[in-house]
Amino acid sequence: MQKSSRKRLSMRFRRNFHDVPRVLSHEFKTQESKIKFLQHSLLPNISITTANLRPGTAARPLLFRRLLFIKELLNFQQHLSLMASSFRAFLNSPVGPKTTHFWGPVANWGFVLAGLVDMNKPPEMISGNMTTAMCVYSALFMRFAWMVQPRNYLLLACHASNETVQLYHLSRWARAQGYLSEKKEEASSQ
Repeated sequence: MQKSSRKRLSMRFRRNFHDVPRVLSHEFKTQESKIKFLQHSLLPNISITTANLRPGTAARPLLFRRLLFIKELLNFQQHLSLMASSFRAFLNSPVGPKTTHFWGPVANWGFVLAGLVDMNKPPEMISGNMTTAMCVYSALFMRFAWMVQPRNYLLLACHASNETVQLYHLSRWARAQGYLSEKKEEASSQ
């Protein structure tokens, strides 16, 4: 091979495969296929020539900015499609919003909210029988939420919260009735 033809091959190789970021990590075999891909799919509003892709040209920063923007946009689109598919999976799941396994616990959060609102009321207004019934009810349904298949974690969280609130109200009621203070007095006298 002659020296001039080797030099031409070397120049062509450098021109076609110099350090240009690969669009979307896709490797193109020729410079022309890369230009055609950029012109027709990603950057229709920019005039892309081989000169724009050579290092040291003025259009290179603009091209890099556009490529980075496109890459970020595609990453965002992938993120959105992943979120949409996970939301779709939740929507169609056995404990999703199309079933009673979802709306039952959502409605039961009303018990928890009512208990939280009642925390500022005087203990004399608390019904010991009803609070005890709510404690038993929440304990039974916590077990149900754990044993049912598929496990209903939303129902479990709802009844665990309700159990906590109702036990607090039961302790307030017991203190107001004197059940807890008598034991303290007996323990201090002995």
